[in-house]
Amino acid sequence: MPVDVRPGEIIGLAGLAGRGQTEFLHAVNRGQGVRPKDGRKTKVAFVAGDRRADGIFTAWSVQQNLTIRAMNGLRRWGLIDAAAERALSDDWKSRISIRTASLKTDIVTLSGATSRRCCLPEPSRRTQTSS
Repeated sequence: MPVDVRPGEIIGLAGLAGRGQTEFLHAVNRGQGVRPKDGRKTKVAFVAGDRRADGIFTAWSVQQNLTIRAMNGLRRWGLIDAAAERALSDDWKSRISIRTASLKTDIVTLSGATSRRCCLPEPSRRTQTSS
């Protein structure tokens, strides 16, 4: 199904569960069938409908879930800079009001609403951190 999307547009799909919307969005997110006409790189964000199932890493801590999208920027000499990761996760903890005693806590121990806030799509984070 061809879809033309211009910069800044948001595409959403609706329909009955099990009719292929999620699979279609997963394919777009993986870059299958994405062919920019002007040769520029495409930027696609996938916002999971079921963030508990598709949006968080359940075996990881709150900190790891908050910083996974920034790992490339947290590397130093090929390793993750622990101080930078802590600073970034502390910043996000306050920005999106995560209530937890420690960011090292397993994410599955948080309430559903709080754990869902930990999986904002990357473009949202980039916009907020660049201000």
